[in-house]
Amino acid sequence: MSKKKILYFFQIPPPKHGVSLINQRIIENDIINKSFESDLLKIDFSAKHSSLNKLSIQKLFKFFSLSLKLFIKLRRNNYNAIYFTLTPTGPGFLRDLFFIFIINLFKVKKILHLHGIGIAYSIKTYPFFKHLYNFAFNNSVIIHLSKNLLNDEINSVFKDIKYKAFYLNNSTDKPRKQTSKERINEILFLSNLFPSKGIHDAIEIFYKLSLTYPHLKMNIAGAESSKETTKKITNQIEAYSLQDKVLFFGFANEQLKNDLFGRSDLFLYPTKNDAFPLVLLEAISHGLPVVASDIGAINEIVLNDKTGFVLKHNNDDFVNRIIDLIEDQTKFKSYSNNAISHYNENFTSNIFDAKLSTILKAELNI
Repeated sequence: MSKKKILYFFQIPPPKHGVSLINQRIIENDIINKSFESDLLKIDFSAKHSSLNKLSIQKLFKFFSLSLKLFIKLRRNNYNAIYFTLTPTGPGFLRDLFFIFIINLFKVKKILHLHGIGIAYSIKTYPFFKHLYNFAFNNSVIIHLSKNLLNDEINSVFKDIKYKAFYLNNSTDKPRKQTSKERINEILFLSNLFPSKGIHDAIEIFYKLSLTYPHLKMNIAGAESSKETTKKITNQIEAYSLQDKVLFFGFANEQLKNDLFGRSDLFLYPTKNDAFPLVLLEAISHGLPVVASDIGAINEIVLNDKTGFVLKHNNDDFVNRIIDLIEDQTKFKSYSNNAISHYNENFTSNIFDAKLSTILKAELNI
């Protein structure tokens, strides 16, 4: 009997970001793919971080080219399912609806993996969008990032269409060495440097902390989103006279990332737009307590008042909670140990691989 066949239709690096890294892990993983044949059609609208979320004529041509490639692949191959990372909101969702139209023409099973938030808000703001989401989700398998997001964004919203739904927490590889932290000397901010990730707030928070705790240092690393943003970051550091306290590394390869997680003591992440950031999994896997915004599924990664703090977006609240951990080293060390335990119990790559393998084999009737 021939093996079942699945088409992966998603982004893989470059550029490197949370979704593309997870997808790369999926396509390269023997545990996930050993029971069926897999094929890949790469979504490659952006090669650099600076071009993400920006419209261009080049992207329009890529859209038509990719649509044609998808049509040809589905016509020539008898796939049992297509695994598609549907963009859940915004212009990307409207673009992806055309891909859904093509997929529906061939009546192939849709497995839609969502890596973002905002569906419920989009429908509340634009009620007509409910019909568009019904078109996308009807007769599909939906995978969302967390149990709470699946309930809030899908199960509580879509009750008049037919679909199956699962949640699957993202994962990262466990560090070779997991080390509990003792006290806060160095604070880390690591993310692609989009303003929406909270980089400017992070610098302001650190500045306020440095006035009372001059021994503190801050490490900033991440791929450049634009020359303008990088300039604003350096200007802000200079305006606060933090040149001797803030190290700005720019893009961090794997070795530098591991070095930064190893030398830093606390992870600061006042993001304004996130769903399930991989960087927080990396932080807790290294034993860093996290102080982050209460957005998306962050409150499932960071257990409030146990592995860190999850806060509404107010910089003074961030400052005060970090002060709590500076002043109480016993509490801080407990949070660090809790972070490692929470990661090991919920977010290792082995857990992710096993659950996704189970989902795909069930949907392919293997």
